[in-house]
Amino acid sequence: MSPVASPEYVPNMGQCDFMIPPCDISFLYPDKEPGDVTVSLWVKYVDEPVEPTARHWAIVWDVPHSPHSVPTSTQAFRHLHITRERDKKGIPCDHLTNWGPMTKAVTPDDLTRSRLIPLGDIPLAGRQRLEEIASATPIRVPDGAWNNQDWVLTVLETALDEGVLPADFDLEEIKVCALSF
Repeated sequence: MSPVASPEYVPNMGQCDFMIPPCDISFLYPDKEPGDVTVSLWVKYVDEPVEPTARHWAIVWDVPHSPHSVPTSTQAFRHLHITRERDKKGIPCDHLTNWGPMTKAVTPDDLTRSRLIPLGDIPLAGRQRLEEIASATPIRVPDGAWNNQDWVLTVLETALDEGVLPADFDLEEIKVCALSF
């Protein structure tokens, strides 16, 4: 039996010089809530039929904000995920990118076309540690099998090992639930 090769990782979290970072609205809606906030796994629905293992996953939570700061139908969600970018011509890049934690506007349509699976109620210090874990979790070089779901699972495994997630957190149960969507 030949030894299994160690995975290779993309440099600079997949960020290239020609890439423009996505819009981050955390300067408008900072995550400062000291109390517990429900952190969820967001399984995004896509219009075309795809295998459950091809759906985009993200770790998210609602960032509390003033009721007058955004339209009432829109929420601000903190996102931890990796994305597949496009080059200047709109052609998908052959790797994923970790832009780090970002806050984005989420519409009711975004939420109705997705599934939010609660992971636990986590205080600010735990959410900040979750962001640090996500920021430090590398991205593998494309191999045709590893994807953003594997990255999310790695972040969650690390968070569980460090005690960031509740002691009764069941990663396998979360994975089964997410893949059943």
